[in-house]
Amino acid sequence: MSQSASSSELDRPHRTSMEGMIWNAHHTLEMALDPNTVGIPQGYFQNCAGICILSVVEVGFVFSGSVGSGLLLGKSDTGEWSSPVACSLSSASVGLTLGKAQKDFIVFLSEQAAVDTFFSEQSLKLGGKSNLTLGHGREYVGTLDTQGGSPTVCVAFSEGAFVSVALGGALVKPRMDVNKGFYGAGAQDVADILRGKVGFPENRITLMPQLWQQLNQLSKGETREAQSSSSKAEVEEARVAANEAAELVHREQKNHVEELPAST
Repeated sequence: MSQSASSSELDRPHRTSMEGMIWNAHHTLEMALDPNTVGIPQGYFQNCAGICILSVVEVGFVFSGSVGSGLLLGKSDTGEWSSPVACSLSSASVGLTLGKAQKDFIVFLSEQAAVDTFFSEQSLKLGGKSNLTLGHGREYVGTLDTQGGSPTVCVAFSEGAFVSVALGGALVKPRMDVNKGFYGAGAQDVADILRGKVGFPENRITLMPQLWQQLNQLSKGETREAQSSSSKAEVEEARVAANEAAELVHREQKNHVEELPAST
Protein backbone atom coordinates (compact mmCIF):
# COMPACT_ATOMS: atom_id res chain seq x y z
CA MET A 1 0.00 0.00 0.00
CA SER A 2 1.35 3.43 -0.90
CA GLN A 3 1.98 6.03 1.79
CA SER A 4 -0.73 8.32 0.40
CA ALA A 5 -3.23 5.45 0.31
CA SER A 6 -2.45 4.46 3.87
CA SER A 7 -3.04 8.05 4.95
CA SER A 8 -6.63 8.00 3.72
CA GLU A 9 -7.47 4.40 4.66
CA LEU A 10 -5.82 4.34 8.06
CA ASP A 11 -8.08 3.55 11.00
CA ARG A 12 -7.56 6.85 12.74
CA PRO A 13 -9.01 7.63 16.15
CA HIS A 14 -11.60 10.38 16.57
CA ARG A 15 -9.95 13.79 16.58
CA THR A 16 -12.26 15.45 19.10
CA SER A 17 -9.99 14.56 22.04
CA MET A 18 -6.50 15.85 22.73
CA GLU A 19 -5.28 12.25 22.58
CA GLY A 20 -6.76 11.85 19.08
CA MET A 21 -5.27 15.12 17.85
CA ILE A 22 -1.84 14.11 19.15
CA TRP A 23 -2.17 10.70 17.47
CA ASN A 24 -3.04 12.28 14.14
CA ALA A 25 -0.25 14.87 14.38
CA HIS A 26 2.21 12.05 15.07
CA HIS A 27 0.94 10.27 11.96
CA THR A 28 1.40 13.40 9.85
CA LEU A 29 4.97 13.88 11.06
CA GLU A 30 5.69 10.20 10.37
CA MET A 31 4.91 10.96 6.73
CA ALA A 32 7.20 14.00 6.86
CA LEU A 33 10.00 11.80 8.22
CA ASP A 34 9.52 9.08 5.61
CA PRO A 35 12.73 8.92 3.52
CA ASN A 36 10.63 8.01 0.47
CA THR A 37 8.74 11.32 0.49
CA VAL A 38 9.83 14.76 -0.64
CA GLY A 39 10.91 16.19 2.71
CA ILE A 40 10.15 19.57 4.24
CA PRO A 41 13.29 21.73 4.62
CA GLN A 42 14.64 21.71 8.15
CA GLY A 43 14.93 25.49 8.09
CA TYR A 44 11.17 25.86 8.18
CA PHE A 45 11.05 24.01 11.50
CA GLN A 46 14.12 25.84 12.80
CA ASN A 47 12.95 29.36 11.91
CA CYS A 48 9.26 29.22 12.81
CA ALA A 49 7.81 30.64 16.03
CA GLY A 50 5.21 27.91 16.20
CA ILE A 51 3.46 25.22 14.22
CA CYS A 52 -0.07 23.93 13.68
CA ILE A 53 -0.59 20.31 12.63
CA LEU A 54 -4.14 20.00 11.32
CA SER A 55 -6.40 17.64 9.43
CA VAL A 56 -9.75 17.79 7.67
CA VAL A 57 -12.30 15.25 8.91
CA GLU A 58 -14.39 13.69 6.12
CA VAL A 59 -16.10 10.94 8.12
CA GLY A 60 -16.64 10.72 11.86
CA PHE A 61 -17.01 13.21 14.67
CA VAL A 62 -16.07 16.87 14.40
CA PHE A 63 -16.74 19.99 16.46
CA SER A 64 -19.89 21.81 15.37
CA GLY A 65 -19.18 24.49 12.79
CA SER A 66 -15.71 23.14 11.99
CA VAL A 67 -14.20 20.96 9.28
CA GLY A 68 -11.29 19.58 11.23
CA SER A 69 -9.01 19.83 14.22
CA GLY A 70 -5.41 19.70 15.30
CA LEU A 71 -2.65 21.05 17.51
CA LEU A 72 -0.73 24.27 18.03
CA LEU A 73 2.76 24.14 19.49
CA GLY A 74 4.96 27.12 20.22
CA LYS A 75 8.75 27.11 20.01
CA SER A 76 11.09 28.90 22.40
CA ASP A 77 14.16 30.92 21.46
CA THR A 78 16.25 27.90 22.44
CA GLY A 79 14.34 25.62 20.05
CA GLU A 80 12.25 23.76 22.62
CA TRP A 81 8.69 22.87 21.64
CA SER A 82 5.80 23.61 23.98
CA SER A 83 2.99 21.38 25.13
CA PRO A 84 0.15 21.16 22.60
CA VAL A 85 -2.97 23.31 22.44
CA ALA A 86 -6.07 21.66 20.93
CA CYS A 87 -7.59 23.65 18.05
CA SER A 88 -10.49 23.45 15.62
CA LEU A 89 -10.37 24.36 11.94
CA SER A 90 -13.25 26.31 10.44
CA SER A 91 -13.95 27.19 6.81
CA ALA A 92 -16.40 25.69 4.38
CA SER A 93 -13.91 26.12 1.55
CA VAL A 94 -11.04 24.19 3.11
CA GLY A 95 -12.19 20.78 1.93
CA LEU A 96 -12.65 22.09 -1.58
CA THR A 97 -9.28 23.83 -1.51
CA LEU A 98 -7.41 20.76 -0.37
CA GLY A 99 -9.21 18.19 -2.48
CA LYS A 100 -9.59 14.49 -1.81
CA ALA A 101 -5.87 13.71 -1.60
CA GLN A 102 -4.89 16.52 0.78
CA LYS A 103 -6.30 16.12 4.26
CA ASP A 104 -3.28 16.52 6.53
CA PHE A 105 -1.27 19.69 6.61
CA ILE A 106 1.26 21.69 8.58
CA VAL A 107 1.03 25.44 9.11
CA PHE A 108 4.24 27.26 10.02
CA LEU A 109 3.80 30.44 12.07
CA SER A 110 6.67 32.72 11.10
CA GLU A 111 6.12 35.34 13.81
CA GLN A 112 5.61 35.22 17.55
CA ALA A 113 2.68 37.60 17.08
CA ALA A 114 0.79 34.82 15.26
CA VAL A 115 1.30 32.49 18.22
CA ASP A 116 0.29 35.25 20.62
CA THR A 117 -3.04 35.56 18.80
CA PHE A 118 -4.12 32.39 20.58
CA PHE A 119 -3.41 33.85 24.02
CA SER A 120 -6.72 35.72 23.95
CA GLU A 121 -8.49 32.69 22.42
CA GLN A 122 -8.92 34.55 19.14
CA SER A 123 -9.06 32.86 15.76
CA LEU A 124 -5.96 32.89 13.59
CA LYS A 125 -6.75 33.52 9.92
CA LEU A 126 -4.55 31.55 7.58
CA GLY A 127 -2.96 33.31 4.64
CA GLY A 128 -4.27 33.05 1.12
CA LYS A 129 -0.86 32.78 -0.50
CA SER A 130 1.93 30.31 -0.03
CA ASN A 131 5.33 30.35 -1.66
CA LEU A 132 7.26 27.70 0.21
CA THR A 133 10.05 26.14 -1.82
CA LEU A 134 10.06 22.43 -1.07
CA GLY A 135 12.40 21.27 -3.81
CA HIS A 136 15.60 22.02 -1.89
CA GLY A 137 15.30 18.93 0.29
CA ARG A 138 15.48 18.43 4.04
CA GLU A 139 18.92 20.00 4.38
CA TYR A 140 17.74 23.45 3.25
CA VAL A 141 17.91 25.99 6.09
CA GLY A 142 16.41 29.04 4.40
CA THR A 143 13.89 31.30 6.09
CA LEU A 144 10.12 31.06 5.70
CA ASP A 145 8.89 33.03 2.70
CA THR A 146 5.59 34.67 3.62
CA GLN A 147 3.56 36.76 1.19
CA GLY A 148 0.68 39.17 1.40
CA GLY A 149 1.43 40.18 4.98
CA SER A 150 0.28 36.86 6.42
CA PRO A 151 2.50 35.29 9.10
CA THR A 152 1.39 31.77 8.14
CA VAL A 153 2.44 29.39 5.37
CA CYS A 154 1.04 25.92 4.78
CA VAL A 155 2.07 22.59 3.28
CA ALA A 156 -0.22 19.59 2.74
CA PHE A 157 0.49 15.90 2.21
CA SER A 158 -0.68 14.88 -1.26
CA GLU A 159 0.04 11.77 -3.30
CA GLY A 160 3.20 10.82 -1.44
CA ALA A 161 4.69 14.29 -1.09
CA PHE A 162 4.30 17.53 0.81
CA VAL A 163 3.21 20.41 -1.40
CA SER A 164 2.75 24.11 -0.81
CA VAL A 165 -0.93 25.13 -0.57
CA ALA A 166 -2.98 28.26 0.09
CA LEU A 167 -5.77 28.20 2.65
CA GLY A 168 -7.04 31.75 2.53
CA GLY A 169 -9.96 32.39 4.86
CA ALA A 170 -9.53 29.30 7.01
CA LEU A 171 -9.66 29.96 10.75
CA VAL A 172 -7.82 28.10 13.50
CA LYS A 173 -9.16 28.59 17.02
CA PRO A 174 -8.16 27.02 20.35
CA ARG A 175 -10.63 24.62 21.97
CA MET A 176 -10.31 25.58 25.62
CA ASP A 177 -13.00 23.10 26.63
CA VAL A 178 -10.81 20.27 25.32
CA ASN A 179 -7.63 21.85 26.73
CA LYS A 180 -9.09 22.23 30.22
CA GLY A 181 -10.47 18.70 30.11
CA PHE A 182 -7.00 17.39 29.27
CA TYR A 183 -4.76 19.59 31.42
CA GLY A 184 -7.16 20.17 34.30
CA ALA A 185 -8.54 23.27 35.96
CA GLY A 186 -5.08 24.84 36.15
CA ALA A 187 -5.12 25.52 32.41
CA GLN A 188 -6.97 28.82 32.51
CA ASP A 189 -5.82 30.00 29.10
CA VAL A 190 -3.60 29.17 26.14
CA ALA A 191 -0.67 31.12 27.56
CA ASP A 192 -0.53 28.81 30.59
CA ILE A 193 -0.02 25.86 28.25
CA LEU A 194 2.37 27.38 25.71
CA ARG A 195 4.54 29.01 28.40
CA GLY A 196 4.80 25.84 30.43
CA LYS A 197 2.89 27.03 33.49
CA VAL A 198 0.80 23.87 33.25
CA GLY A 199 2.66 20.58 33.00
CA PHE A 200 1.84 17.91 30.45
CA PRO A 201 -0.23 15.18 32.19
CA GLU A 202 1.98 12.12 32.68
CA ASN A 203 -0.99 9.86 33.41
CA ARG A 204 -2.39 10.19 29.87
CA ILE A 205 -1.60 7.59 27.21
CA THR A 206 -0.43 9.65 24.23
CA LEU A 207 2.30 9.80 21.59
CA MET A 208 3.46 13.24 22.75
CA PRO A 209 7.05 12.23 23.69
CA GLN A 210 7.42 10.69 20.24
CA LEU A 211 5.92 13.81 18.62
CA TRP A 212 8.44 16.11 20.33
CA GLN A 213 11.18 13.79 19.12
CA GLN A 214 9.80 13.91 15.58
CA LEU A 215 9.88 17.71 15.57
CA ASN A 216 13.48 17.69 16.74
CA GLN A 217 14.37 15.23 13.99
CA LEU A 218 12.66 17.36 11.35
CA SER A 219 14.54 20.42 12.62
CA LYS A 220 17.77 18.51 11.88
CA GLY A 221 16.71 17.28 8.44
CA GLU A 222 16.63 13.66 9.58
CA THR A 223 14.45 10.79 8.38
CA ARG A 224 13.03 7.85 10.29
CA GLU A 225 13.80 4.18 10.21
CA ALA A 226 11.13 1.49 9.94
CA GLN A 227 8.93 1.22 13.01
CA SER A 228 9.84 -1.47 15.49
CA SER A 229 7.19 -3.84 16.81
CA SER A 230 7.28 -2.01 20.15
CA SER A 231 6.65 1.40 18.59
CA LYS A 232 3.77 -0.05 16.57
CA ALA A 233 2.31 -1.36 19.80
CA GLU A 234 2.62 2.11 21.35
CA VAL A 235 0.82 3.64 18.39
CA GLU A 236 -2.04 1.14 18.70
CA GLU A 237 -2.29 1.64 22.46
CA ALA A 238 -2.48 5.39 21.94
CA ARG A 239 -5.15 4.97 19.24
CA VAL A 240 -7.36 2.96 21.61
CA ALA A 241 -6.84 5.51 24.39
CA ALA A 242 -7.72 8.34 21.99
CA ASN A 243 -11.04 6.76 21.06
CA GLU A 244 -11.88 6.19 24.72
CA ALA A 245 -11.09 9.84 25.48
CA ALA A 246 -13.23 10.94 22.53
CA GLU A 247 -16.23 9.04 23.89
CA LEU A 248 -15.96 11.09 27.08
CA VAL A 249 -15.76 14.32 25.07
CA HIS A 250 -18.84 13.32 23.08
CA ARG A 251 -20.82 12.65 26.24
CA GLU A 252 -19.77 15.86 27.98
CA GLN A 253 -20.07 18.10 24.91
CA LYS A 254 -22.84 16.42 22.94
CA ASN A 255 -24.26 19.80 21.94
CA HIS A 256 -20.91 20.87 20.46
CA VAL A 257 -19.99 17.72 18.52
CA GLU A 258 -21.59 16.37 15.34
CA GLU A 259 -21.00 13.28 13.23
CA LEU A 260 -20.16 13.42 9.53
CA PRO A 261 -21.60 10.35 7.77
CA ALA A 262 -19.69 8.40 5.16
CA SER A 263 -20.44 9.39 1.57
CA THR A 264 -22.59 6.96 -0.38
